[in-house]
Amino acid sequence: AKSIVFTFVVTFFVDFFNRIVPIPIYPGSDLFLSVFFGISISALGMGIVFTQNASTGGTDIIARILNKFTGLKMGIGLMGCDLLIAAAAGQAYSLNIGLYSMVSVIINGIVVDYVIKELNSSIVITIISEKKDEIADFVLHELKRGATLLPAQGMYTGREKGLLYIGLSKREKNIITSRITRIDPHAFIVINEAASIIGYGFKDSKNVL
Repeated sequence: AKSIVFTFVVTFFVDFFNRIVPIPIYPGSDLFLSVFFGISISALGMGIVFTQNASTGGTDIIARILNKFTGLKMGIGLMGCDLLIAAAAGQAYSLNIGLYSMVSVIINGIVVDYVIKELNSSIVITIISEKKDEIADFVLHELKRGATLLPAQGMYTGREKGLLYIGLSKREKNIITSRITRIDPHAFIVINEAASIIGYGFKDSKNVL
């Protein structure tokens, strides 16, 4: 259903900017700049669509099928499908147009994968602190996130500590780090980027790109 909606939306805006509000192309315009910025904007929109578990029709659907059953990145799948079309464009129009088409396909694949990665990526924080209960209370009741608590012992001090393992979105990183340093200035914090987190509060296993 989402793919059908987005297919109509894309078709509408293509005609809108082509016929109703045409984007002017002046004589002597740099074709490479047109390709670069046009494809980058298009790829940004496609990346957002893909993160919503939808497609815009066309070769996107083939790329999603490859992604679902083989784990191939969406951008790489699009690149493989569209390079064949770009090569055909070279035969139908000219070698110059075909080469520009291939450049646009490559830029599209790279930007799509980058957008998906940035929108889907989360962080995993490991916190070692003697004030584990106060930190856990903040995570559970203010951030509304879950946490896993593991017993730990400081090898240098010999004191018992708590090790908290937490998955968060990137936008929550500054919130939690500033609060932890206020609760326990001596807390040890390790932050790792996660390509995807699957589970309650994050992504469903069926929607992983």
